[in-house]
Amino acid sequence: FSTLRRQDVTEVALTDGTKTSGTLLTAEPLERTDDTDVRIMSANILAEFPNWNNTLKECPVEPRVEILLGSIAFYQPDVIAVQELSANWAKQLHEKLDENYVLICDVFPDGQENYSALIYNKNTLELLSSEIVRYSVGDNPKCRNMGIGEFRVRATGKEFCMISTHWNLGAN
Repeated sequence: FSTLRRQDVTEVALTDGTKTSGTLLTAEPLERTDDTDVRIMSANILAEFPNWNNTLKECPVEPRVEILLGSIAFYQPDVIAVQELSANWAKQLHEKLDENYVLICDVFPDGQENYSALIYNKNTLELLSSEIVRYSVGDNPKCRNMGIGEFRVRATGKEFCMISTHWNLGAN
């Protein structure tokens, strides 16, 4: 997809030659509850390198990008906390996110990757400020950070802060 528009999607390619369809592609989007100001989503998208859950091979990003984009199109969140956002994931999302969504906090000012980023809907939220804060103690300078965004809801003027982080349970 160059951009994802829910009405244009009829199937998602998970792997070469394998197609699937389901509720994210065919169901009506969820209606917001009365008096709801913001819809928040969190997604640990799993970087593509071998890890504790997949030691045999890399996890390719491209097929999983379509799944994430389908989820965003269905749930229509205003802001998404994203964990394990590698440089390859960031590149794919910068290229393929719907034009209403913006990826932020994916790179430190010095150019180093941050695996704890945010995506927000620029039509429903105004970005007031954003920053990346490093943990004072941690085992991985890419993962052990906080992507922080301060937002204003365009419809109501209410302000809130959203944090994306990749907690390290085993770190001292």
